[in-house]
Amino acid sequence: MDVMMPVMDGIEAVRKLREDSIIPVIMLTAKSEDVDKVLGLGIGADDYVTKPFNPIELIARAKSQIRRYVRFGGQPEKSDDKVLAINGLENAVNGRMKSERFKTELITNVSHDIKTPLTSIINYTDLLKKENIETEPVKGYIEVLDRQSERLKKLITDLLEASKASSGNIKLDIAEVDAGLMLEQVYGEYQNKFEKAGLTGIVTKPSETVFIKADANHLFRVFDNILGNVVKYAQPGTRVYIDLTQNDETITISFKNISKEKLNITGEELMERFVRGDRSRNTEGSGLGLSIAKSLANLMGGKLEIVIDGDLFKVEVSSCSATASNEEAAAVLSGT
Repeated sequence: MDVMMPVMDGIEAVRKLREDSIIPVIMLTAKSEDVDKVLGLGIGADDYVTKPFNPIELIARAKSQIRRYVRFGGQPEKSDDKVLAINGLENAVNGRMKSERFKTELITNVSHDIKTPLTSIINYTDLLKKENIETEPVKGYIEVLDRQSERLKKLITDLLEASKASSGNIKLDIAEVDAGLMLEQVYGEYQNKFEKAGLTGIVTKPSETVFIKADANHLFRVFDNILGNVVKYAQPGTRVYIDLTQNDETITISFKNISKEKLNITGEELMERFVRGDRSRNTEGSGLGLSIAKSLANLMGGKLEIVIDGDLFKVEVSSCSATASNEEAAAVLSGT
């Protein structure tokens, strides 16, 4: 069970489950500090696995919990239905592993094969740019080559990152991060881009320091992808609202802007790979930015949601605060 789930988080779900059930539960999350493990096990989870995880290890842990459940429930461990349940679980996970491994290897191999000739194209384009070419049409052709080759290079990079993020094949260094400072740093890098796009950014955050549990580099990438999306698709001459709020145990960072294109699409569809809000595909972009941001947010134990209301486009990134995790774990240890 994932700790960060919509509507009800994994912690609350386990609490309710333990009111009348002894079914084994394995917590699956990117929150890897000791206090998080204490909290998960303290409220009734049987095991705790952190992302990124080894699928083979997860299968072994699941099978172990099923065997314990069979023994504890007084059922014959070798009964046909229990054996089928164990084998079915293993087959399902093995099939998913095989599919994900094939997909990742395919993306990696194809991307590598494309990068080799693409590097040559970029290098020769750079050489052409240094030549004293006076023919205007030829200069235009070189500019197109330069622009499109760089676009393809970014697409390949995004594709590889999307594959790693969705499969959990990314190393995380979870720590307490100053969310407000991180937000200011990312926005600071986008101020010139906002001005060129005719956008006015308004950032609001609490006066006190707010700490969030996350990987600093990947959190930066999440904010970077969201603001990059804003610059591309927000209506010029409008305001962009960026708000950091803390409500009880949850920290939420929201980004709100007015879209310059009509959005006949849902938030879930926009977070799918290669999907963009402009159906005509008349703007540059890979359609991977928000998908990568969502996968990274999930890996760090948080969640990313998109809300569309007419032309209003809103992205919310939420996660548990570092203080809340520490206090709740302490409460579990003390038995309160």
